[in-house]
Amino acid sequence: MLHPYRFVLMRLRVLAVLGVAVLLGSATAHHLGHAASARTLEPSDELRLFMLKIRPMLEQRCGACHGSDPATRQAELNLLSQAGWQAGGESGEPLIADDDVARSLILRAVRWDDLEMPPKANDRLSEQEITWLETWIEAGARWPDDGETAAILAAERSTVETDDGRLVATRPGLSDHWTYRRYSSEQLWAFEPLDATHVWDWSSPIIHPIDDYFRRTESIQPAPRADRRTLIRRVTYDLLGLPPTPDEIDEFLTDPADDRTAFGTLVDRLLASPHYGEQWGRHWL
Repeated sequence: MLHPYRFVLMRLRVLAVLGVAVLLGSATAHHLGHAASARTLEPSDELRLFMLKIRPMLEQRCGACHGSDPATRQAELNLLSQAGWQAGGESGEPLIADDDVARSLILRAVRWDDLEMPPKANDRLSEQEITWLETWIEAGARWPDDGETAAILAAERSTVETDDGRLVATRPGLSDHWTYRRYSSEQLWAFEPLDATHVWDWSSPIIHPIDDYFRRTESIQPAPRADRRTLIRRVTYDLLGLPPTPDEIDEFLTDPADDRTAFGTLVDRLLASPHYGEQWGRHWL
């Protein structure tokens, strides 16, 4: 059974880790993103960009209305096949303009110039996704054949770590894109083993590995160590939802035991209180 004192510490650690999750929100730039910005691709990079970025994007953002099923296809436009791109839609205008690629119908649509595709604002392509699409079109808009497709996917799925992130083993998803999806290290922080860089030490200015993490990686200094009056208010509000009484404060302040022992005794008393059950009952209800 988990000791009550350690139970409280574990709850405080969870709250601190949640704070870490908020701070770790920025994403890293990846190799294909840089390649797309350069607008100059080797043939192998062009096909890899299409298979790993553009094809999944077309399936997710466009496939529902412009896919391979004629029953659900709108505007007679199929964006999931090379033949569909070559045929265009019912308007008769080619998707890619030969004389001015930048003014191609497909690019005007995803930029929301004179068309708005995808039509919902939440589904709009990001600037990075539009850049990938522009780069692929300017490089020739080539689709890989079956052999090239198999080679690209085999190479991708045999490499765990790439500049695009880590390949995570998952159960079969609705599409290969989700089954073999890559995640950046920031997205996987909750699944990494804990790195206990310091042993708990009440006499140390850095009293917990989480404090040390913020100090080293975020340049945030820990707050001053709380005195006994502050500690009893914090833990009593946390466990009982009520402030400590004056007598309880005096008893804790005058306890001759060392801080760790006195705090453990206080936590034991609060966990044994009926008010502790009432406080948690409020959460459960």
